[in-house]
Amino acid sequence: MAHFFGYDPGGYRDQKKPEPTSGVVAAEIDKCGRITNLRRKTVVDSGGALRWFRQQPFAVALGIDTLLAWSFRGHRACDDKLKELYKGQQGSVQHQNSLPGSMAINGMLVAMKAHHEFGIPLAESHPKLLLSGSSHSGEALVPQHVVKKHEELKAAEGGQRDHQADALIAAWCASRWHFRDPDWTTDLYGVDPGDPLCFPAGPAVYPWPERITPSDGQSGESVAMARAGNGAGR
Repeated sequence: MAHFFGYDPGGYRDQKKPEPTSGVVAAEIDKCGRITNLRRKTVVDSGGALRWFRQQPFAVALGIDTLLAWSFRGHRACDDKLKELYKGQQGSVQHQNSLPGSMAINGMLVAMKAHHEFGIPLAESHPKLLLSGSSHSGEALVPQHVVKKHEELKAAEGGQRDHQADALIAAWCASRWHFRDPDWTTDLYGVDPGDPLCFPAGPAVYPWPERITPSDGQSGESVAMARAGNGAGR
């Protein structure tokens, strides 16, 4: 059992009436993926998220629904691959040059500060695709008990919003990499070792529950470990 943070960054249109649209969670998650002692909140901005995290017990990792790696190409190989593999959900995968600013900026702000202040590993997540997509064998990408917990949180938020619920998925994904879940050994950043990625907040991974073969034959995990060990640009 270990403690994990999750963050779903959001924004608001009316600067005079800012509304909470960023979800934060802290939860105990065990090696089998069971979730207990869940705490959650919806905050207004990245500063609110960080203040809330500081009030929680220390976490071993932070999962965020944002781009933790940026490509100098303008589009990332990992996003290209997801669009290719999950054609029915292509609309939920957007290239970095087409993303809303609040998600990208607030997500990176929290990632940078959390890495510097807490010194914890960072994991990118894509809750919408994980919940709507299915594996090559037709199975769900996340187990039913996690989907159920997401639905419960969404209902608690009124049914129309899923900020806290998506933050939970991000935290759960981080837990899969932390525990080296045998079904989550792919790091999507490694699908194309030639993709010129920059990691502004520091070392990060993009855990995924299906094996995706990189273009040079290396496993996604081996590429991730090589990059983390090198540290250049991470």
